[in-house]
Amino acid sequence: MGNVSLLSTDEPDTTASQGLAQEDDGSGSADEQLLAAPLSPVSSDAEAVEDSRPLESVEDATTPSVKRALSTARAENTKRSKASQGEHIERELVAVSDGLRAIGERITSSTTEQNKTNEMLNAIREQTNSIQALLQFLKNKAN
Repeated sequence: MGNVSLLSTDEPDTTASQGLAQEDDGSGSADEQLLAAPLSPVSSDAEAVEDSRPLESVEDATTPSVKRALSTARAENTKRSKASQGEHIERELVAVSDGLRAIGERITSSTTEQNKTNEMLNAIREQTNSIQALLQFLKNKAN
């Protein structure tokens, strides 16, 4: 890309090419007239640097190329914002999924422990019943 020179104030105003008079007829400021003018398509990238004044607000962005650049920037920011929100939601879903998996593992291990406990209790009951049956047998034999 070559060097870009700034336009001097001696050069004609580009608003005349958009159908606006350069003189102020008292009906409004030149900025208001420029904002009300229909936009024409930009034919080259050279027009993008034609107005080199610093922008003080979005309203100052009067050239079509600057407006297009602002629109593109807004669209990209919106896409990034939506992508960021999507990534945040995805991270939250992964965290919830991990939490549910951990709860499931605790329930499974708790169920397994409960099953082991029940098996041990059943074995103790069987042993107790066997001991009681043996005692009963011994009592009957003693009588």
